[in-house]
Amino acid sequence: MVKKKKIAQKHPNLGWLLPVLIIAILIFAFKAFNHESVNKYSQNNDSTSITPTISTSNWHTYEDPTNGYSIKYPESWSYQEVTNEGGTSIRFYENGVIPRQTYMMARGNEQMMLSMITNQTLKELEANTKIPQTTIAGKPAIRLSTGAYVELNRSLILSIHSPTYPQPALEEVLKSLVVGK
Repeated sequence: MVKKKKIAQKHPNLGWLLPVLIIAILIFAFKAFNHESVNKYSQNNDSTSITPTISTSNWHTYEDPTNGYSIKYPESWSYQEVTNEGGTSIRFYENGVIPRQTYMMARGNEQMMLSMITNQTLKELEANTKIPQTTIAGKPAIRLSTGAYVELNRSLILSIHSPTYPQPALEEVLKSLVVGK
């Protein structure tokens, strides 16, 4: 108690400063947090901000006559056919990059991967993912945030997967899928 009196005696006009500083810091912190929350909300829920349409007029088409489908991909991508013990997949990369494949836990730099699933049905995939079926290209499908499973026929499912998330071109790629050419 003696020390407080000595401080107050030395600086009698500064007793109001500490409560004012604390209140100012609290107001600043509240406004900063509230501003960030409003920005996050408006980015995610603003009905006027629609994902810009991506022009697909210059896109290339990948065709798989064996499995009966085609799909468009951006002109800035190229693809490689990769065969390993899991089967054959088509991996799309940005032009000019040295391809690194995603394998097991090692993350590659693919923009998109196409592969065939022959050991599971769409119903089994639906049960595993707990995502209800929809349709893509007029075929039964399961739409994931990173791609889709599309049933080409009862024993063959096309897996379209984009490990680069978010992938702005993915929606347009899925729209371009043609099955049964």
